Amino acid sequence: IYKKYNTFEPEQKTIELERKLCTNSSFMENTTKIEDAKNISDVVVYDGFEMQKFIRENINYITNDTLHIIFTNRLTCTFDERDGRYHARAVICSNPAIISTSGMIEAPAKPREYYFEAMTLKAQGQNMDSAKERYKDKFLDYNDKRLTKIIEGYILQVIFYNITGEAFCEDIECRLNNAHWQKDLLFSQIEICKLCKKHNEILESLN
Repeated sequence: IYKKYNTFEPEQKTIELERKLCTNSSFMENTTKIEDAKNISDVVVYDGFEMQKFIRENINYITNDTLHIIFTNRLTCTFDERDGRYHARAVICSNPAIISTSGMIEAPAKPREYYFEAMTLKAQGQNMDSAKERYKDKFLDYNDKRLTKIIEGYILQVIFYNITGEAFCEDIECRLNNAHWQKDLLFSQIEICKLCKKHNEILESLN
């Protein structure tokens, strides 16, 4: 998505979608996923900073004295001025913070081998179920049981951001690592599942 966010009047179908989502958030699961989309414009995404701004301005009880964390299955993204396009995000820090379960699935990249196999199957007019089955342990998918454990790490990132001003850690063996690949996300959050020495000391100093 190469067009930066601009204010516009929403189409009726967009309004109806939001009404459905407000009634039942699981309806989001019926929307087009990135890997199934013929055009990226078919994917429902939300500007994370604009969502954050809307929440802050429209929920009266949000104050800086309390850290508010919003959990959503909506796919959040932010615009990167460096390459001029939107990128999916799992977490938008600050207060209120937003953690997106769809972002956990779509933001960190899957294995290159999976993409090659999936593209081949798609070109042949086949579904990608066989590729997903082959690599199912290598990345997260929707309704994945591992998401609960992954969420814990993103909550820690939000908390540390509000304490120290820094959400992420370069150490891959730390739950604050900002993983760009699914394999790194699963490694830091599932296999390691702990803070590095530096951030553990920061946490202990707060007691």
